[in-house]
Amino acid sequence: MNELISICIPTCDRPDLLKEAVLSCYAQTYRPLEIIVGDDSHNNRSDAVLGGIATDPTIELRYHKNQPPLGQAGNVEDLFKRARGERLVLLHDDDLLLPDAIENLVNCWTSYPELTAAFGKQYMISVTGELGQTESDYLNSVFFRTKDKVGLQNCAVESALLQQFPNDGYMIRSDIAKRVPLRGRSQVGDATDFDFGIGVALEGGSFYFVNKYICKYRRTPGSISTTAVNVEYMFPIVQDLQVPREAEHARDFVLKRMAPFYVKKLALRRQKVRALKVLFGQYFDRRLLYSQTGLVLLGQILVPGLDPALQKIRKILSRR
Repeated sequence: MNELISICIPTCDRPDLLKEAVLSCYAQTYRPLEIIVGDDSHNNRSDAVLGGIATDPTIELRYHKNQPPLGQAGNVEDLFKRARGERLVLLHDDDLLLPDAIENLVNCWTSYPELTAAFGKQYMISVTGELGQTESDYLNSVFFRTKDKVGLQNCAVESALLQQFPNDGYMIRSDIAKRVPLRGRSQVGDATDFDFGIGVALEGGSFYFVNKYICKYRRTPGSISTTAVNVEYMFPIVQDLQVPREAEHARDFVLKRMAPFYVKKLALRRQKVRALKVLFGQYFDRRLLYSQTGLVLLGQILVPGLDPALQKIRKILSRR
């Protein structure tokens, strides 16, 4: 396996944040690197910003303007195809790598040369870059990036379903990244990264979690969410997955977590039969069903026009 690591950065109309992201790559303790930027922007500001960055003989910075724009999934897929290293890292243009990120991820291959992907923890930062440690701890806990999970994961599919495999900041073998399709908005909403992780795991891959912070995840107005807005796409996809037995509990866990959001989406779309089927199905928590949340959802399904009134009732009940 060659030593070159390719860092792939998709960007769109965020030149100042892009510059910060690229500079975090230049600050890496590991060499050699190539940084590939795929630009969907509507102007040339990103190109101009990158042109002002001092050169480094151990790093090759490559820039490509997408005309027409490729969209998030298409941009990432194109970047993966352009990667020359046998391993690559995805970094969103509003996020940052910690200085020893690449070195820590590369070291995972020392013990496991056949490894598919490696990843670590994420800090959560504000738009202006302030670190929130409490939010960071919660983020990593929710996605099972904790010290008790360190090392080679028992089941990559389980890791992907639980979103332990992160949205970016991971290192992956380039041949696999190029082979797994990245599905776009029409198929998976904005959950491209979640769907991609599942696809990689289903390729028979092996994942390694290193209990160190690898990147800073910035919460910006344009940050892509993989929560409620994407549940209407991902719930049926996850439900229909053929997974190994050891990952079945993870699939059930994810479906139960998504079920309330999915019911709400179906209710808003006035798909009454489907919404009721999920509400009274195996993936909707029985305790939640008979709570205020469950009653409000039932009302939204049966009488969609009463939604504003139901929300007011719920607020009143919550104060008691």
